[in-house]
Amino acid sequence: MVVPFKMNVQTSKWRFKMVKLQAGYTLLEIMLVIALIGIMLSVTFINLQRPLAHHKLHVSARRMLWEIRTMQASALTEESSGYKMQFLVDPSRNIDIDRYYIMAGINIIKVLELPVGINLYETNFESNRIYVNCSGYPAYGFGGTIQIANKFEEKLYVVIGKTGRVRIDNKPPSSYY
Repeated sequence: MVVPFKMNVQTSKWRFKMVKLQAGYTLLEIMLVIALIGIMLSVTFINLQRPLAHHKLHVSARRMLWEIRTMQASALTEESSGYKMQFLVDPSRNIDIDRYYIMAGINIIKVLELPVGINLYETNFESNRIYVNCSGYPAYGFGGTIQIANKFEEKLYVVIGKTGRVRIDNKPPSSYY
């Protein structure tokens, strides 16, 4: 702490005198600590890339699962067989953000986008569409699989069974290939 001036009581004159107390850090010490913190944060950020991509992949798969189950429930409650989910799959990876649509007949109800870094690789549905009948089951008696992956090539499969059961798995079902 620096006191800029001090009053002399005997002469009532102000004398400017710098008094330095021995507390505080030098500029060099502060810069060194900031540099070390920066290095530690950059190493931590690099090491967090894979866990963050893993988390994004699992969240995207759970959201897709939830949307399929919601579509099945809507078809069941409305007794409508016009519900379908259309996936935009680009094998050449020219699309930056992958998306899929939930449709009732020809009307688009919802457009959903996968987060950046999560890719919709492929589906084994005809024309990349899944239709749901009025009972909530996949139409025409066919289930299928949706494959999504992150930038580290970690893959998850959203599997829709013939009975309408929807689940997430880290390996494809035997009927996938």
